[in-house]
Amino acid sequence: MAKADRRSLDVFRAQFTTDGGAYLYRRGKKGAAIRISADEYQRFVDDFSRATRRQRWGLYAVLSVTMLGVVGWAMMTDQDVEGAPFSIALYASLIAEMVVFVWLAMRNYGRPARVLERRAPISGALSNDEFRQRHYAATSWWKLFGAIGTMILGSAVLIGGHDIVHGWGRLWLLLIAFVAGIAILGIWRKWRYTISAQRPAR
Repeated sequence: MAKADRRSLDVFRAQFTTDGGAYLYRRGKKGAAIRISADEYQRFVDDFSRATRRQRWGLYAVLSVTMLGVVGWAMMTDQDVEGAPFSIALYASLIAEMVVFVWLAMRNYGRPARVLERRAPISGALSNDEFRQRHYAATSWWKLFGAIGTMILGSAVLIGGHDIVHGWGRLWLLLIAFVAGIAILGIWRKWRYTISAQRPAR
């Protein structure tokens, strides 16, 4: 299984929690809890894995056809590959394909909810506080700082070589402020929902 497929499967599986010999399904880890059997859980996982593989190979095929089609169009119409018409055609095609791919991926992710829509839940949806408490309790400090480090590294790669203290380059400061805000918010929430919550009440 490809690494990207494993990550997608981990995200999908996070919607399910064990409940004795059965499972509880919460759409997006937050929705109302619906009890399902172990066999149903395995079928959902298998169906998701198959659909993810088909979508990945389908995306590769469509991207390849798109590249060949746009290049062929440029050659037949004598378009400059560095010109605006070629760039617009290429990026518009790629954006449209990614939108369709994301839509298909979200449908695949939410398939259990459609299958189980007529089954009565055993408990209601989680509140924002309950959801965040579960999320941050399951997220280790190492994983949190790893995610923050990845954001910082990605931002550094984007900003590298730009003058961020003069002219329009100062707009990159917005990205720095955004990343810093996300990092501070994540650390504060992790502290609030784990360490702070564990302190005994006075």
